[in-house]
Amino acid sequence: MSNPRRIDVHHHYIPPDYALLLREKGIRPGGIPLPAWAAPATSRIMAANGVESAIVSLSTPGVWFGDAGEARRWARRVNEFGAALVADNPRGFGFFATLTLPDVDGALVEAAYALDVLRADGIVLLANNAGIYLGDPRFARLLAFLDERAAVVLIHPGELPGEPIAGLPTFAADFLLDTTRTVLSLMLSGAMDTYPHIRFILAHAGGFVPYVAHRLLLATLREEPKIKLAGLLVNRKRAVAQRMQVFKRFWYDTALSSTPAAFPSLLAVADPSHILFGSDFPFAPPQAVKFMRAEYEDLDLDPAVRAGIDRGNAETLFPRLAGGQSTRPWPSPDGRVHDRPMTLTPAATTLDCTDVAAVSAFWSAALDRPLDPGASAYFARISAQGPGASTWMFIGVPEPKTAKNRLHIDFVSDDRAADVDRLLALGATKVADHDEYGHRWTTLRDVEGNEFCIAEGNEFCIADPHA
Repeated sequence: MSNPRRIDVHHHYIPPDYALLLREKGIRPGGIPLPAWAAPATSRIMAANGVESAIVSLSTPGVWFGDAGEARRWARRVNEFGAALVADNPRGFGFFATLTLPDVDGALVEAAYALDVLRADGIVLLANNAGIYLGDPRFARLLAFLDERAAVVLIHPGELPGEPIAGLPTFAADFLLDTTRTVLSLMLSGAMDTYPHIRFILAHAGGFVPYVAHRLLLATLREEPKIKLAGLLVNRKRAVAQRMQVFKRFWYDTALSSTPAAFPSLLAVADPSHILFGSDFPFAPPQAVKFMRAEYEDLDLDPAVRAGIDRGNAETLFPRLAGGQSTRPWPSPDGRVHDRPMTLTPAATTLDCTDVAAVSAFWSAALDRPLDPGASAYFARISAQGPGASTWMFIGVPEPKTAKNRLHIDFVSDDRAADVDRLLALGATKVADHDEYGHRWTTLRDVEGNEFCIAEGNEFCIADPHA
């Protein structure tokens, strides 16, 4: 098999000081001894199993040991360790940031710091936190924040809120129930509808979820009026198919689950484009990783489905691991196909205004988003807020416009000259090159005369050019 360049989304790291802490507290995650971990050994295991990038996360028990202050200190330490690991090898690693649940205030602070400062690739949440499952209203503020950020959230199981059974390691069965419980919690609480932008990844192929999906579905019908239940039975197949869509909204990793017994249930429930490769190293030792990888490679899968699981599906969640660029071929009008990576990134929606104050005030009210401080007669801005939002800029341009549009999109490009050439080949018209106020950009028109601009790299104008 050629190198599949897998992206492993279920791969743990254990900072040395955190390992010492767990040993001092006598904690055995999952009921087994804490494994050894070091970055060089991780890299060797990755290479041996066709993994190009691993998104690392802290496993159970996380950082909550009963004290909020202690949890906040340890969350910051392990997250900064993860960020340093990524900084040393950004193509080899990503990381999910650890939060302080059930301390919601601390979790909000750490989530903002991890996503905005450390540039974490996502967040890891334990399925239950001090016995509280993720659909509980006490966690609503955190879920609202993560929804606003359209965050990728790995749900990892932990110890069930009850005493373990002597001689039965909790990772073998309790973990799977813990994940299943939190999925049911998210469904019954309405969280899946209230926070639709969170991309939840369920560890270990969702625990028991695929196998008992219809049973969980029945639990959601308990409060339905009898007349509605009767109607569902009349169109049972259609009703079931509609209700089962909720399970297709989750993402699932294959850690310790890529077997001929588990995979048929997973494929019957999950959207195949939402299945991701996972190894569970180092809690799954090298021999187990190799065994599960061999089981996975023996599965009779469509090549496109396998390619998606290996890498393509994860690139959707973590585009920076695809190079931060699209490498799909692009056609020119003459039918030729070009494979140069496209580097254009939308940066702002810009309005050329005669009256900056009036137009910016109108759009601030229309979008229900405040103007940034420091607006002037020449320039105002509304910064991006929330999933799908973009920055809006208002620039004083009093002269008459000859283009069709006064509202246009500004792009940034890693290679402005090459992208301009590509767009000209597609039928765009070049208007002018600009070098003003310390910024360089090119104005073009599309095939119907709509203007847009391409700025060089990070030189996009984000401040008042007249200041």
